[in-house]
Amino acid sequence: MSIEVDLSGQVALVSGAGRGIGAAIALSLARCGADVALGARSAAQLEAVATQIEALGQRALVVQADLREPEAAESMVQRTQAGLGGPQILVHAAGVERHKATLETSDEDYAAVLDTNLGSCFRLCRAAGRTMIEDSGGSILLIASVGAFVAMPRNAPYHASKAGMVMLAKSLAVEWARHGIRVNALCPGYVQTAMLDSLLGDEQRKERFRKMIPLRRFADPDEIGRLAAVLVSPLSSYITGTAIVADGGISAS
Repeated sequence: MSIEVDLSGQVALVSGAGRGIGAAIALSLARCGADVALGARSAAQLEAVATQIEALGQRALVVQADLREPEAAESMVQRTQAGLGGPQILVHAAGVERHKATLETSDEDYAAVLDTNLGSCFRLCRAAGRTMIEDSGGSILLIASVGAFVAMPRNAPYHASKAGMVMLAKSLAVEWARHGIRVNALCPGYVQTAMLDSLLGDEQRKERFRKMIPLRRFADPDEIGRLAAVLVSPLSSYITGTAIVADGGISAS
């Protein structure tokens, strides 16, 4: 018997879908048959991903928005409903970090990271949750980080925000299980993205970090995208309230 991820007929909303992990997840969902609403601040990046999704034969909707704006989450869900229907799937992949020593971290730095990573996540889950409850079910996946469990210096707000996302997933999973809504967190380690390049910089520094990973390599964004597709699909129908770590073994070493 073959096993495949089938999301045919489903509508997914992916935040942070313009590049990196978010774009890879959006494309993976489309390859599995989902229509995808793409949310991020950059319209140009979203249009490029939308073109790729449409080339796969799926519908794509660009929903440009800054999730730090108080009404953006509600607007994003409403525009998805109007343009595609649903959504039955929500993936929150929008995120930032400001790599600074704690004593150099301003209140603005702290607020920007916490509100982008955690505050907007809460608001988007709340907005999508209302729709999913009305439609009797859905699947929510929060893209957290292995940084929710393994800390490094000079990144305290980021670690706090990602740990908060894990507990938000657990809390919503318990609260919304009776409505047929599953909520999980996916916690990647180091993934080869533009954010990683800006964090680690030159190849010499990257090599030092590779040596910290038991598998001795960074993840490809598509690896995270494929895993996300499995977690929101019926193949994971009995998984909720948990955090799946995909870190090449960092947290085990």
